[in-house]
Amino acid sequence: MIRVARRGAAVASVSLAVCLAAAACSSSASTSASSGSSTGSSTAVPVVSISSLNRTFSAMATLKPLASIGKGNVAAILPDTVSSARYTEFDAPYLSEALAAAGLTPTQFSVQNAQGSDATELSDAQEAITKGASVLIMDPLDSGVGAQIETYATAHGVKVIDYDRLTLGGSRQYYDSFNNVQVGTDIGNGFVACATAEGVSKPNVLVMRGAPTDNNATLFAQGYDAVLAPHFANKSYVEVGTPAGTWDPPTAESEFQQAFTAHKNINSVLTPNDERASSPRPSRSPGRTRPWSDCRTSCPATSAAPSTSRSTWRRRPPWRWPCTRGPARPRRVPW
Repeated sequence: MIRVARRGAAVASVSLAVCLAAAACSSSASTSASSGSSTGSSTAVPVVSISSLNRTFSAMATLKPLASIGKGNVAAILPDTVSSARYTEFDAPYLSEALAAAGLTPTQFSVQNAQGSDATELSDAQEAITKGASVLIMDPLDSGVGAQIETYATAHGVKVIDYDRLTLGGSRQYYDSFNNVQVGTDIGNGFVACATAEGVSKPNVLVMRGAPTDNNATLFAQGYDAVLAPHFANKSYVEVGTPAGTWDPPTAESEFQQAFTAHKNINSVLTPNDERASSPRPSRSPGRTRPWSDCRTSCPATSAAPSTSRSTWRRRPPWRWPCTRGPARPRRVPW
């Protein structure tokens, strides 16, 4: 199985382990308070090692005792289907599979997608709590709606796990994500290796970014900016521009077209994920009569194999980038 699937399964499993523990602890606390019994008789929280969490979800079965004593149900809310295909292809089915493996029945959990709408994400959370959710696994579209949801959840005694993206200024009890600065570092290293391998002697780089409302985009940028900074400082690379940033592919394409119109010397692009990496493409100008290439690196959302839908490889690359969410792929693209 591809690496992003393995890592995604592990992150889903960690979230589920935490949420079941939270639900069980909440149930245990309320039971103890009402009965006056000692917490020493409550079910012990099973020990699950990180190394045991994988896409088979076999380790989740050890959490069944928690599922049997927990109260309420679990609701997971994913942000959209545009910024990354992973939310529908991996996160949603993996969360469902992990919850079922941990002993929850289909009526004890739900996995929804806000479809890119703050209002929908908030109403989904409120509806889930009304229907008895005691734990929310939330991947916030932005910190604004994330904080609203966490305030509402806290007022109703519901535990919240920030999943994938952190709600800045929020009140979540737990945060489960990738090492996002390392993701950015791997993207940056992938770019440097690509430029070297393809013989780009003077990279004129357009550094694109994710949506400024997503804290992960900020963390990715910390990683790849640190890799590129020495190259810009010693003038071996030229930073041509840094558009505002977005996760929306059409907007990313527009950002690129505007930058390329203003700076025809752009010969390389760094962009944080595959959906956006497939969008940047200069319009063929009258002066360009032969193919022209660049390096684009990104962190793939779904596949470890080189994409062939919008790029052509001069040769099969011997390298694989150790991107936390999958290998960052260097791309040589004839326009």
